[in-house]
Amino acid sequence: MKSLVALVLLICFLHHTLSSVPAALSMLEEGCCSRYNQTRIPKHCVKHVAMTPSHCNPKAIVFTTLCKKLCIDPDLDWAKKMLDTFKNGVVTFKKCKKCPGKV
Repeated sequence: MKSLVALVLLICFLHHTLSSVPAALSMLEEGCCSRYNQTRIPKHCVKHVAMTPSHCNPKAIVFTTLCKKLCIDPDLDWAKKMLDTFKNGVVTFKKCKKCPGKV
């Protein structure tokens, strides 16, 4: 009986401890990318472009389309050009027929 009570207390403790870990990690990683997407995104499908926050590693350019957000390698020439285009405010968003980055 004592071992059953100890086991239940241990399970409760572990559940409480481990359930808070993902929330803490997501707050740390908020706005960051874990890997790059290899999809080249058509300019007319992009709603917004921005760099990840300075604390993020790896650095990435985040492209927001109608369907999703994609993390792109900031060293790619086409991605740099699109970021500059959006910074200068010279973009017209059109609805895409197909979501970029979806298979």
